[in-house]
Amino acid sequence: MSKKIIIVFLFVFASFFSKAQLSDQAKIYILTCSPGEELYQTFGHSAIRVVDPLSKIDYVFNYGTFDFYEPHFYLHFIQGKLNYMLEVEPTKYFIQEYQQAKRDVWASELNLTNDEKNKIYNFLIWNSLPENKYYLYDFFLDNCATRVIGALEKGMPPNSLIYPDFKIKKTYRQAIKPYMADRPWTRFGINLLLGLPADKKLDIHKALFLPDYVDTISQQIQIATDTGTKPLVKQREIFVKSNFKFKPKPWFNPILIFIILALIYTFVFFYERKRQKLYIVADFILWLIVGVASFLLLFMWVGTDHSPTKWNLNLIWAFPVHFVYAFYLKKNNKSNFVKYYSLVFAVVYLLLILSFPIFPQQFDTAMLPLLYILGTRMYNEFYFSKK
Repeated sequence: MSKKIIIVFLFVFASFFSKAQLSDQAKIYILTCSPGEELYQTFGHSAIRVVDPLSKIDYVFNYGTFDFYEPHFYLHFIQGKLNYMLEVEPTKYFIQEYQQAKRDVWASELNLTNDEKNKIYNFLIWNSLPENKYYLYDFFLDNCATRVIGALEKGMPPNSLIYPDFKIKKTYRQAIKPYMADRPWTRFGINLLLGLPADKKLDIHKALFLPDYVDTISQQIQIATDTGTKPLVKQREIFVKSNFKFKPKPWFNPILIFIILALIYTFVFFYERKRQKLYIVADFILWLIVGVASFLLLFMWVGTDHSPTKWNLNLIWAFPVHFVYAFYLKKNNKSNFVKYYSLVFAVVYLLLILSFPIFPQQFDTAMLPLLYILGTRMYNEFYFSKK
């Protein structure tokens, strides 16, 4: 057993059985961590720090951890059944981790009475016990950021937190978009997997799924007192400073790649009478890939517990029957199936392009040249199936 695990175990054991009490010098912070280089670090992180110099307590309560050694880890991760947990670690280890990852950490000291601090602290201790620390992660509804605010609410009197009264004119999808500005392929992949739930409008509570929103909104939250109100955050300061900046490859992005493919397919469209067999093979590969993609989207909808991937309208263009359609093209079959199926989807792709700005589900911008490719290929198959 590592030294870190032994320290944390002794802390939880001693704190729980002694009905832990913080001194009047104790402080509680909301920690907000900047995005990192790894995919799972894209949207930042939130945690809670409790420090009491008299009791020699300085721990971070971290809701964003999971066990790589959990049985069937990858299967549970894909299915949305992976248990996340609340981990308690000494602050010095937390600092070292973020310094090594070159990620900024901001600390917002909370403006709490000693009684409020103790209630929150004791809730965190209870929540860190083996029988209480696990929860099923949900990207929008239940994650490290929502759990931080939830811990404050459960550790304080009911309705004592007064949230600011303003509207957030964004959807979930629009809120996460800035975090992927330098990661175009990540943005494309996430937009592909997210369904209609990602296009729901945010309110002040739903917006707390993002660590930066927790940081910003918490500074405007008030606490109800006997004499009026007081701000939740006393002061905010930099805790860990880094100058890390993600450096993308500007030329390698889905929009550029799909535009190049669109130009190639446009050239093919006008000259394929001369090399028809080569283009049949190319189209077979195209529709096979689209068909396989449709099965992935369908699985993420009906085969997993990920709520954001339900009702995915990308299945309109990535239709599962395209997989069967690909094999008809390989045989150069000029059946009625190919003829009418191609015509219907040529129209579908045209309508998707025309309705792109107002479509109920917001597609990634890189989808426009891709829809053009798919639409022209469908029209072309309809044209040749008549001959």
